[in-house]
Amino acid sequence: MDNLDCLSDVQVAEKKLFLVQGEKPQLINWEKYGLRIGVQEDTLSPTDTVEVAVVTLVGGEFVFPKNTVLVSAVYAVSVSKPLLKPLRLEIEHCIDLRGRPGLTQFLKFAIAPVSTPSLPYHFLLVEGGEFKPDSWYGSIQRKEFCLVAIVGEKRLPKSSTNGDESEEEEEEQEEQSEEETEEEVEDGNSDSSCDSDKTKDPPGGSSGGQGE
Repeated sequence: MDNLDCLSDVQVAEKKLFLVQGEKPQLINWEKYGLRIGVQEDTLSPTDTVEVAVVTLVGGEFVFPKNTVLVSAVYAVSVSKPLLKPLRLEIEHCIDLRGRPGLTQFLKFAIAPVSTPSLPYHFLLVEGGEFKPDSWYGSIQRKEFCLVAIVGEKRLPKSSTNGDESEEEEEEQEEQSEEETEEEVEDGNSDSSCDSDKTKDPPGGSSGGQGE
């Protein structure tokens, strides 16, 4: 956890320290807080043990890329020693993709350094994430660790749970979504931002961003 002690002005839902041992594949399951971590075979040598520290954040001084909105919790992830292979981070988001696979293109992973000389934490989009229409989780391979979250581009209709809407209604919802999210991604505090009546609550708390 020492590597994550530098976090400041953040709202913490939970902290957890996991031990990974040996060269066999493993799955760290922390679904209560919307996270799974997959460990590939030969990520460590047979005699090695690594600590994986995770902090689930539901608020803080976060600035996300322009025209995006946060759709998951934010996770600070650190490992105690270098790995031979990347870990697979699987993060829960609150966008219902069932029956609408085209929406996956609007979901992206964003990262920021855990240590920053001054606030806020500025997130950048990264390539390589995978989103499946039959899952509430997105996954990405990471070997270097940081703050990581899932964001949605503002073109993502907030009516994503209403698969039977007409195209005209979707366009109206899309325009409304853009107007509503203008205030959600500002240079101040940012919380998980999906509407609780139309999308799934983010892990660790309600859609308002409060943890248990």
